[in-house]
Amino acid sequence: MNFYTSVSRALTPNKTSGSMDTLRHKLVMPTALILACLLVEPPHGSVAIFGLATPSTPTSKGKVQANGITIAYESFGPADRETVLLIMGTGGQLTAWPVELCEELVKRGYRVVRYDNRDVGLSTRFGAAGIPDFAAVVAAAQAGKAAPLLYTLYDMAKDAVGLLESLGIGKAHIVDASMGGMIAQIVATNHRDRTLSLTSIMATSGKPGLPIIAKPEVVAKIPPPPAVDDKEAYIARQVKALQTIGSPGPPN
Repeated sequence: MNFYTSVSRALTPNKTSGSMDTLRHKLVMPTALILACLLVEPPHGSVAIFGLATPSTPTSKGKVQANGITIAYESFGPADRETVLLIMGTGGQLTAWPVELCEELVKRGYRVVRYDNRDVGLSTRFGAAGIPDFAAVVAAAQAGKAAPLLYTLYDMAKDAVGLLESLGIGKAHIVDASMGGMIAQIVATNHRDRTLSLTSIMATSGKPGLPIIAKPEVVAKIPPPPAVDDKEAYIARQVKALQTIGSPGPPN
């Protein structure tokens, strides 16, 4: 899907002189807070691991128009608090953010908003555009040329800012995971007036020279995508992919 390959533009990010230096001093407190919340022991019988959030009732949820598309979101906590905006990675729905994390942040005085990126979940889909040529996307990125894609990470960063605007949120603490980190870093760089802080989790920086995939020999073990209508094969591939790239245990 288009969403899967939009990561290519992270290799050639727009540069705003001094932007990230200005934000650097804001990183320590939010990062420590997020890590602390992730390490909080969940209630008995609940699941709090990445991608397997337990059901809960958000304060509000729905769909809004932002950056020319429809974005599905959920909000936890009172609307008059500082907001933590959670941006998920490749192919992940908003439900991949553990509810326990959202609730713990609310307990600590924040409002939390999580949402479906475009081409995922209940947000606008671009299936009619077809599946991009991933090899051509990578080649273009390595050559420093525009990738042959319907949209890029910069469009997705505008989606995040548009969501904040639609919800009447002036600024937010931007928290991300994986490809969401590429989106979040663009938000923090190009939309500093919307950014209170940046907490980037397991995401690349887009620094020139970094490999697109750190260990291609590992990723090569993941089976190719099955037919779009083969649900069982899709589930099996997802399980295999997570087993292949997942950590053997928590960090020391």
